Order: sequence, then C-alpha cells, then structure tokens
Amino acid sequence: KKIIVLFSLLIAFSCEDKNEEEVVNLNGTYKLNKDSWDCEGLEDIIYVTIQKSTGGITLTDYDYEGDACEDGTDCYGKDSYELVAEGNGYKFLDYLKVEANGDGIKLIHIEDEGTYTENFDKESSDVKTFSPVCN
Repeated sequence: KKIIVLFSLLIAFSCEDKNEEEVVNLNGTYKLNKDSWDCEGLEDIIYVTIQKSTGGITLTDYDYEGDACEDGTDCYGKDSYELVAEGNGYKFLDYLKVEANGDGIKLIHIEDEGTYTENFDKESSDVKTFSPVCN
C-alpha cells in the first residue's frame, strides 16, 4: 500500500513539473500567420509575446498600425493580459485561450457571436518588444 501511495505522489509531482516546462516552452515571440489575416488579404502585422513572470504568465499583443490592414500611424498598439493555466494551455478570463500549435501558438477568441482562432508562428524564443508604442 505504501508503494502505491508513493507512486501516486511521484506521478502527481511529475505532472506538475511537466506543466512548468510547458510554460517555459511557450515563452517567446510569435507573429500572426498569413492564413490568419482577416483583412481582405491585406498584410496584418501582429506580434504576441508570452513571458513567465513571478505573477504568472503575461501575454503582450503588439498590433502594427502602419501595415496595409490598418493603413495608419507608424506605431504599435500594445495590450497585455495576465494568463492562468487551464488544461493544455492558458486563458484570460472567459474570452481568450492560448494553446500550443506545433511550433507556434493559437489564440482562441470566445465571443457572444461565436469562436474564432488566430494562428501565430514562433519568431524567437526571446521575448521581444516593439516600438514606438502608440499613445
């Protein structure tokens, strides 16, 4: 009986370590895949960074306002979200989920009208920043 209890604890701690590794593996910078552009085929430059911090996991979205889709100012719109672990990925409240997708990630947006997914390709294992940031 002691061996079964000890084995169960070992499995529980092993799974916990695996989740920690998964967080580390998602750290980095990702770029919106061309197949996920939703702008009548026009280039839509969006970068997402994921970084593990002491408070949890931060996802930062940098949307370039000067691309063909926005046709605006030469700056990046910037938003950050604190994620929490859920299943095989992470979530922000009840409307954004992040999951590994091969060598990239997918963002699943949950809205009243339905769900849509954006795919991002991994650009770097480094967490990059983009500037200038729009006011």
